Amino acid sequence: MSSVKRAPQFLQLLILLFPILFISCEGEAPDPIDFGPVSEIIVMDNGNVGNGSDIEVNFKKQLDLNNIGEFHLFAIKASKATAFSLEMANDMSADRYTTIQRDETFPVKGKVLTAQTTDTDGDVINTNESYRFAILTVAEDSRASDNTLAISEEDFQLKVNNLLTDHTREQEIGASSLLMGPGGQLWMGDYNIHRHISSASDTSYRIYRITDDGSFIGESSEYQILAGNAFDTDYNLYQSDLFNSRIIRKNIGGTFDTLVANGYPIFEPDGIYVDANKNIFIADQEAGNIVKIDPDGVSSQFAFVGKSPRGITADTEGNLYVTHNHEKGEISKVSPDGTVSVIASIPVSIPEGYVVEYKMWTGYIVFHEGDLYVAGMSSDRIYKVSLDGEVEAFVGSGKRGLPRGGVRTANLNRPIGLAFSADGKKLYISGCTDVTPSHTQYTTPGIIWVVDLVE
Repeated sequence: MSSVKRAPQFLQLLILLFPILFISCEGEAPDPIDFGPVSEIIVMDNGNVGNGSDIEVNFKKQLDLNNIGEFHLFAIKASKATAFSLEMANDMSADRYTTIQRDETFPVKGKVLTAQTTDTDGDVINTNESYRFAILTVAEDSRASDNTLAISEEDFQLKVNNLLTDHTREQEIGASSLLMGPGGQLWMGDYNIHRHISSASDTSYRIYRITDDGSFIGESSEYQILAGNAFDTDYNLYQSDLFNSRIIRKNIGGTFDTLVANGYPIFEPDGIYVDANKNIFIADQEAGNIVKIDPDGVSSQFAFVGKSPRGITADTEGNLYVTHNHEKGEISKVSPDGTVSVIASIPVSIPEGYVVEYKMWTGYIVFHEGDLYVAGMSSDRIYKVSLDGEVEAFVGSGKRGLPRGGVRTANLNRPIGLAFSADGKKLYISGCTDVTPSHTQYTTPGIIWVVDLVE
């Protein structure tokens, strides 16, 4: 009889099956996790070169980036977009897509393509073709998740368009009304909205000339809150000094004085317009009046336009147009006989629950080639308004941010002043570079942008 004891039968069976069980468990993957496709694909035409370098693509990534390795961006001819499948995207060679890393952040808005970017057929992107754009989300571990695909919904074709760029660097001054002067140089007074809100008058500001290369040159002594401005036909400069109830005049010879007006008082002068006969029209924010000063210095109430008039301009028939800096965003028309009517309202907005007095509803207004252009400070847009009162967005996406690219998709940040170049090919916009969400009412640091207008 053998002295070796045998293991129980079930234990022997377990020992025999263990390698098989181990191999089976090791090779079994969990059920795939569906992280879903990206969303909100936005394609922007931010250049006029005519190839992929004009294109910027943005999209909303998944909230959970776990097990996402990277993204592949495809340009697909629009005629072939409906047939483009997940399987085709998975099989596409690397020379037919642009790789975007999982944690890649875009400098301004989106991923900028290159001049050599090709579509899924291997053809270089050009102006003759319409495209759709697709984003393939690539799983880091294919056993845990499947790749997903999203395709843009609208056809996109490169074209020559209006572009928005920086004209100056940011400056530690407040953006305000812009004015085009002799020699194509801009003028702007320093307007600090915090001083306006608090009615403080213990800080002084200057009038600036902006050179062609974007440099700011102080051209004045120090004054108080500087708002609207205008030139007369002799290029004497008129600049409103808001809290001091006066108009500063820079004479053609370079000296500064205060415009003397006898008769009707001015309380808080803002926008200024000077007609061909050297009649000066001033928007009085406090009184709600348009005050007229004739060439002899006699002032009178030309019209009562109502709450908070700010900017003022005129058409070729002598009608005045006034923006109102309040919650209705109104634009008033004042006929040559002083009759007042409201012709339009631009969109305005204010943060919910905001309790501080709001001063950033609308900016200034300028008449150009038969239409009005108005700065929407609270809506972060420039509006084109017909003389019949039709309003359309002209510059800006409606989102607050630092601008770049095409005028329809570029963000704006509290635009306030507007001025066209003498040839009408450029629109200059003053605004702010502070994008801190809590800083709802800021005009500092100030900056000037330029829109290159094309036919």
